[in-house]
Amino acid sequence: MGVLSSTIILKNQMTGVLNNIVDSMNMVVSAAYKVEGASKEAFDPATLNAARDKLKEAQVSIQAAAEEQEKFNKKLEGGSDAASKLTGMLKKALITYASFRSIKAFVGLSDEMTQIKARLNSINDGQQTTLELQNMVYESAQRARGEYKTTLDIVSKLGAQAKAAFSSNKETIAFAENLNKLFTISGTSAQGVESVMYNLTQAMASGVLRGQDLNAVMANTPQLLQIVSEYMGEPIGRIRKLAEEGQLSADVIKNALLGATDDINAQFEKMPMTFGQIATSMKNKFIKNIEPALNRLNDF
Repeated sequence: MGVLSSTIILKNQMTGVLNNIVDSMNMVVSAAYKVEGASKEAFDPATLNAARDKLKEAQVSIQAAAEEQEKFNKKLEGGSDAASKLTGMLKKALITYASFRSIKAFVGLSDEMTQIKARLNSINDGQQTTLELQNMVYESAQRARGEYKTTLDIVSKLGAQAKAAFSSNKETIAFAENLNKLFTISGTSAQGVESVMYNLTQAMASGVLRGQDLNAVMANTPQLLQIVSEYMGEPIGRIRKLAEEGQLSADVIKNALLGATDDINAQFEKMPMTFGQIATSMKNKFIKNIEPALNRLNDF
C-alpha cells in the first residue's frame, strides 16, 4: 500500500500542476491574440488557433486522467475497507483459536492434576488428608525451586512403585525434595530430571540400582552417586562394581540421600536464584491458586 499511496499522492499533485501550466499557456495564447489583433502582422492566426486546440485537448486529457484517478482511489478505498474487514476476521479467528488452545490447555491441566491427586490419594498413609499431602508437596517444591506438578508426579510414583522403600509420605517427600535440590546443584536439564526420575523410580521399585538405571543417574546427577559412595565408605571409582554386586539397594540410596540433607541444604543455599527458578515458583503459585477451579471443572 505504501507504493500505491505514493502514486496516488503524486498523480493528484501533478494534476494541479498540469492544470496550472495549461491555464498559463491559455493566458499566453490569449495575450498573443490581442497582440495579433493590434498589429495585424505579428502572429499567424492559424498557428494560434492550433496552439489553443492543443491546449484544449491537453486540458480534456488531464480532466479524464483526474477522473480515472478518482475512480482508482475509490477502488483502493474499497479494497482497503475489504482488507480491514479481512484483517478483523483474521484477528477474531486467531483470538478464537488462542482461546480454544487456552481452554484445551486448562482442561488438560485439570485432567492431569485430577489423575495426580487420585494417585496421591491412593498412596496416602493416613497421617494427613490428601489436600494436606498436596500442600506438603507444594511447599517442598517451592523450597527446592522445583516444579510443583513434577514433584507431585515424583512423590506419587515413588509412593506407588517403591512404597516398601519409605516408611511414610513425609519421608517420600523429603527424598523427592533432596533430589530436586540435587538437580539444581547439578544443573540437571528438564530432560535429565525426567530420565533420572524414571530410572531411579524403577530402581527403587526393583530394590536395587544398576545397569541402565545407574547410567542415567551417573550421567545426569553424579552428586547422588557421590553421596551414596560416601555413605557406604567406598571410593566413587568402585560404584559400578558395587552396583553389579547389587549393593546399591533402595534402602542404601534412600538412607544415603536423607542422611545428606544438611550437606545438600548447605550447597543448595549457595546456589543463586535464577530467573527460570523465579518463573517456576510463579508457575507453582498459579497452579496452586487455580486448583479449586481445576477441581470444579473436573466435577463439571
